[in-house]
Amino acid sequence: MWPELDGLRAFAVVTVMIFHMSIAHVMVGGYLGVDVFFVLSGFLITSLLVGEWEKHGGIHFGYFYARRALRLLPALITVVILGTLAVLVVGQLTPFRHGTLTSIPWCLFFVENWRHVFPQLDASTAVVGLFGHTWSLSIEEQFYLIWPPALLLLLSRCKATRQRKDLALAMFGLALIVMVWRYVVVSRGGAGITRAYFGTDTRCDGLLIGSAVALWLSTNSTRHLRQSRLPQIAGCIGCVGLCLLVLVSNDNRPWGSWLGISFANLFTAIIIIAVVIARVPLFGPILSWRFMSWTGKRSYGLYLWHYPIYQIFSVFRLPGSHPGFEAYVGEFVLSFVAAALSWRYVEAPLNRYRTKFQRFEKIPAGFAT
Repeated sequence: MWPELDGLRAFAVVTVMIFHMSIAHVMVGGYLGVDVFFVLSGFLITSLLVGEWEKHGGIHFGYFYARRALRLLPALITVVILGTLAVLVVGQLTPFRHGTLTSIPWCLFFVENWRHVFPQLDASTAVVGLFGHTWSLSIEEQFYLIWPPALLLLLSRCKATRQRKDLALAMFGLALIVMVWRYVVVSRGGAGITRAYFGTDTRCDGLLIGSAVALWLSTNSTRHLRQSRLPQIAGCIGCVGLCLLVLVSNDNRPWGSWLGISFANLFTAIIIIAVVIARVPLFGPILSWRFMSWTGKRSYGLYLWHYPIYQIFSVFRLPGSHPGFEAYVGEFVLSFVAAALSWRYVEAPLNRYRTKFQRFEKIPAGFAT
């Protein structure tokens, strides 16, 4: 329905992929792509849940979690199996073996983020292994254990349009509280930055903001804005602001782990609102470009595959050497190949079964709902 949001997902995953290349002074704020995912996820899934509630008067939790499992687990399990085989078979990957094997339960039970927050729980975090990047999936799934039941309760008490607007405002207020809490944690410095970066309680503001946007837009109170140029102007500002952030924000600095994340969430929300209310000129055609849409639909696979691919290839470099441009391009392209194969043979076939558990369809099938 909104191909531009596919393009936004493509932007998010590519920035993360470039960030993980660790090229000096190149897209140092690429880690903020994860926050773009959080806001998009909150918006898309809350839109589906609200639509289901409006159509059926309730939310089928079993169906919701079945959809999540079918969307997330097949590709994740495939990566875990192949990554595990790689560290067991390939001798050069021995340095990653312990960290990879011990991270499997943390990864599959979606608590990987807390393994990073409390390294004393698992000494192997000194070498994260091949699955350390799944911490962001953990934050999302922990949020979605709580959010659907909470949303059903809130919607049953906020049936009037005005009440739902107030609910959206309350969600946004809760997100601001999380931002303040993140600042308190970050201000401690040192371990506080790591705690703020990986903690569910300090990083869920993007999910809350996305949910607030979905609730607000569901009230159909934006009609007067459709003929205005305000959404277009705001959307362009959001796109420019987000691009600047991924270029200059730094996750090793307190302001990057607090202000950078906060503004990335807000800019993403502005872009979503602009896309839904009025197509954004200049950026709209770029975000809806066919390649961007293709990449956005495979962004989950790209996120899963690129990190272990980068880690595996890193062991074949000479000690102290840095990969050349050709190596970066090769790893980048190989990630796309792996994601395309994952989509074709693992994700897409099982995605078809999700329709059996879908009581309201509003979002394109490519989204990880």
